[in-house]
Amino acid sequence: SFYWLNGNFPANYKVGVRIDVSGLNGGCAGIGPNVDEQAGGYDFFVCSDGFWYLESYDSNGNAHRLVQGQIAQRSSYSMQAISNGPIQSLLLDGVQVASVSDTTHTTTDHIELLLSAQGKAGTAIFSNFVFTPLP
Repeated sequence: SFYWLNGNFPANYKVGVRIDVSGLNGGCAGIGPNVDEQAGGYDFFVCSDGFWYLESYDSNGNAHRLVQGQIAQRSSYSMQAISNGPIQSLLLDGVQVASVSDTTHTTTDHIELLLSAQGKAGTAIFSNFVFTPLP
């Protein structure tokens, strides 16, 4: 988890990371922005087969798929998640693949790096983590 200055995240920001998914064995990895321990948050995932999705999850951990899609399969991806007011956007390798308007989660107390091994052992390598506040 990534915590900002005294837990006071700006309302708008972007977070990016390079993810090597070659060792995931069919699993997925990604970023969890707008996470609030009390209210839930969002998950931005890309899978080793190129499938990607964005979901919202509530305080009980129940996930709600907002959007999904498919890009070319690669061994690694550059992922960027942007939270700009109610707009949640996902970019993969510099191309915006999703943008949804959702006001469910408006506060952030931390950001997470995520791994979903889909029931199999797997590894993901995260590198070049960058957090940038937006105006």
